[in-house]
Amino acid sequence: MKTELNQLPEIVIVGSRGYLGAFLEGYFRSRGYAVVGVSSADCDFLQASAVEALFSRFDDRPRVILFLQVINKGQDNSFEAYQSNVQMVKNLLTHISETSAHYLVYASSVDVYGSHPPAVITESSPIAPDTWYGLAKYSCEWMIGHNSVFSQKSCVLRFPGIFGPAPNDKSVIGKLVRSFREEGRAILSGQGTVRRDFVSTSDIARLIEMLTQKPYCGVLNVVRGQSERMIDVAKITADILKVPFAATFVEADPGRDFDLVFDSAKLRTILPGFSFSSLADGIRDYL
Repeated sequence: MKTELNQLPEIVIVGSRGYLGAFLEGYFRSRGYAVVGVSSADCDFLQASAVEALFSRFDDRPRVILFLQVINKGQDNSFEAYQSNVQMVKNLLTHISETSAHYLVYASSVDVYGSHPPAVITESSPIAPDTWYGLAKYSCEWMIGHNSVFSQKSCVLRFPGIFGPAPNDKSVIGKLVRSFREEGRAILSGQGTVRRDFVSTSDIARLIEMLTQKPYCGVLNVVRGQSERMIDVAKITADILKVPFAATFVEADPGRDFDLVFDSAKLRTILPGFSFSSLADGIRDYL
């Protein structure tokens, strides 16, 4: 689906009190959009009747739904959490047709590729989740992709490491900043050679805004396509903070210490006018 809108759509953010959701709500409001923020306190997406009641209150204006609600792996990475994450999306898809939503953006994760991904990951790389969280994300992607109505009105965004200003920031970049400020050093796993791709919440907001104006239907890895070694990320952070670089190296975690390197060609093709901030500029904005 590639339909350009002549007016700003209303933005419904499900998960508006979360890390990314809170940032997106502020961003879209500042850009002049009508925004409806929906937290778990406003609507329990585990309850079908609550979702039906929420959507029944919407009028018929053009509307984009950003679905960010999730039980994150840091909270609970169990079978029960998997069931809950799938149930929330099931209830969303059951009742979304009762709204005038013309577009659904679902926040997924690169966890769908598992802990043994190929050397270079693309959107067509094998799906191999090895956690309940990763499996839940892919199960929800599959449900959306096979929905009779919204399979052609949805975009799945697979996010890697996200960072940005927030009171509850638990990002890798945030931990590095706090570690330098509080201990004068970085804590790095192994030898710090694991490579990761980080994107800022401000870049994600700009990207989603472009998609609301010119919707794309399909899956996109939201990545810069530039993966840095963690030791280099720490050195960039120290330089921006204007503190000497120092690090303590701890034993590597086999379940987490693997490279995530992406080919971002598809995203560049779909959104040719979009460019990510450099990692250094993103960290400066974060601070």
